[in-house]
Amino acid sequence: IKVFVKATKPGSRCRKAYHEGEVEIYDRDRFFTVTGERLASSTTGIEARLESLGCVYRAVFGEEEEGNGAGTPQTTPVPKPSSNGHVHLTDDKIIDLASKQRRSGAKFTSLWSGDWNAHFNSASEADSSVVFTLAFYTKDNAQIDRLFRQSGLMRPKWDELHGEQSYGEMTVAKALNKVTKQYKPKGKRKRSRPPAPPPTNPGLPSILIDDVQLSDLTDQALASMIQANTPPAVFVRAGSVSRVMRDENSVPKIETFDRVRMRCRLSEVANFFTLRKGEGGCYEQVGTNPPLSLAENVLAQTTWNLPPLAGIARAPILRHDGTICTQPGYDPPSRLMYCPDPDLKLTPIPEYPDSNEVQACVDILLDVISDFPFADEPSQANALAILFSLLMRPVITGHVPLAIVDAPMQGTGKTLLVTALGTIAVGNVSSESIPSKENDDEWRKKITSILLAASPFVLLDNIPDNTTIDSPSLAAALTTEEWSDRLLGRNNAIRLPSRVVWAATGNNLRVAGDIPRRSYSIRLDANAERPWERTGFKIKGLERHIRAKRGDLLSAALTVVRAWYTNGKPKADVPTLGSFDEWAETVGSILAFAGIDGFLGNLEQTQVVQDEDTQQWTAFFDAWWEEFNSQPVIVDYLCQRLIEDDVHGAHTARALPDALLVHLDVHGVRAGALRRSLGRHLSRLAGRIFNGHKLLNAGIDGHRKIRRWKLAGLLTPHESDNPATNPAQKGLW
Repeated sequence: IKVFVKATKPGSRCRKAYHEGEVEIYDRDRFFTVTGERLASSTTGIEARLESLGCVYRAVFGEEEEGNGAGTPQTTPVPKPSSNGHVHLTDDKIIDLASKQRRSGAKFTSLWSGDWNAHFNSASEADSSVVFTLAFYTKDNAQIDRLFRQSGLMRPKWDELHGEQSYGEMTVAKALNKVTKQYKPKGKRKRSRPPAPPPTNPGLPSILIDDVQLSDLTDQALASMIQANTPPAVFVRAGSVSRVMRDENSVPKIETFDRVRMRCRLSEVANFFTLRKGEGGCYEQVGTNPPLSLAENVLAQTTWNLPPLAGIARAPILRHDGTICTQPGYDPPSRLMYCPDPDLKLTPIPEYPDSNEVQACVDILLDVISDFPFADEPSQANALAILFSLLMRPVITGHVPLAIVDAPMQGTGKTLLVTALGTIAVGNVSSESIPSKENDDEWRKKITSILLAASPFVLLDNIPDNTTIDSPSLAAALTTEEWSDRLLGRNNAIRLPSRVVWAATGNNLRVAGDIPRRSYSIRLDANAERPWERTGFKIKGLERHIRAKRGDLLSAALTVVRAWYTNGKPKADVPTLGSFDEWAETVGSILAFAGIDGFLGNLEQTQVVQDEDTQQWTAFFDAWWEEFNSQPVIVDYLCQRLIEDDVHGAHTARALPDALLVHLDVHGVRAGALRRSLGRHLSRLAGRIFNGHKLLNAGIDGHRKIRRWKLAGLLTPHESDNPATNPAQKGLW
């Protein structure tokens, strides 16, 4: 119910619970929504009810103390309200306030002295202006009349009668009717501050930030971080402060600190205080937030005395001494953070597995991949090498090559194979697409983002059919211990450990450049027109099976590794793979120990088949040898013959590599481009051997002053010892 009356609220309070409801009283600055429905017993007009409102107010809110209604002491005296609820000011105070108004004070002073000609056209207008001003400060008719009589505008007209009222009474009544606002003094109230609440964690170190050098604050903050870093939660990685966190899918990630994250961490390890002036002029410590400048300075340090972080492990960590860390958390020997999946239940790993236990574990692992149509025995062994590469990565200090899994067509199970093996080792497999062949800069950016995330395993999945993988950046990432790159939008370089295990899947993949010598092959061939329609699998729903049995499968693989260590780490005879010999020896020895034969047995064959660049140049130099034998030739002559052969369909032009074929034009328009391209490629390939023929620089043609090139056939051991037949001993090459 809403009741409207003419009155002024006699106190400062507005709302209070009353009996089972609530009472609210307002006399200004309020909007109400009304329905328009009126109680039948109420009047239609709004009437003056000041006394009644006062009774209601006192009944609801009680008597208020004089002053401000809350009993709060004030720094300056505040006028008391009059009987009608308005503030009462003395005559002198009203004149003083009106004269000091910023906008109208000068005008009021002039009128008050009787000088109205500069402001109005008549004295009556001046009278109204002064009375209206007085009505703002007091609503007392008698006081306004008394004040006006003291002004310079006072004259006999003020008391002249106009009907029942005098001119003065009419002027005052008009002012009080028009001027509804009332002066309110701005007395400053002294508010007492509540006592500072105690810190939530009183056991943390206390850091006072006032009047302390930033370097000293930084030392205190770092000391607090180190003290709270047990067990380790904050690390140093790639020259930055980092931490391990889990995303919404409970997948662990490495997160680099910025100033906001550092400020959050500082608030967790210490209580920060500042000084505040309290009662009686004494200072007290009150809680505050860590300054952002402090967070920035902590990050700007060059050393933090925090543990180093090499990466994240999703499986128990194998150490160099053959022990296996199964306790979640940071492992100092390996510098890895072991973050197992929440639902991983690991089968106990025997301390000293016997031969029967090892064979049972091998059978379990072979069952997982038994339904995949491996093209040969080496492909099956190489597939299991992916699993053991991931588990052995903490103890393999060198490099791990790229695993290339391909097949004649889609639906053969390439991605499923890699995903299954990767899931056993790391819980989940992150798939990436590859940039275009010509955009190695995008390769570099992708590699940097992968290494920043510290993913232990990356799958380059569903590479387009017949794609040639030829990325210098990928080749570099496979053989470098530390990757350096400049982050996007920043000038400083970042250095990251390169410990990722890489795999790629596609149909009839080809490799070129340095990739053939930095990869190994797993070939699947179902010998079926529609391989995706095959049935009769030993394990149905392989992905569900692996996730349900991951603890058993992971323990089986680690049991084989543990047995290899406890049996003295017997070494096996494995093919040589350049920069990856440590990996080949370690993984090949474990596979041989487990009775799995064929590891890298297809290495030479797959390198020849997949290295498309070498195949094309070999065919070209075979045609060269057939055409020119060991005769020295210049590039111009070669280009001329190639163009002529192309016109006549000769085999030399047909054997031209793709790198040169794009420049061949039967009309000779692109002969210059062909000559320059061939010259650059011959300089790049100088000294290499193709199918028993070595490309040599044959010196400068004495007549045309142009470089000549020739092929030299390799010698048998008997021929190489004979100076008469060995060009090297005769100083020719």
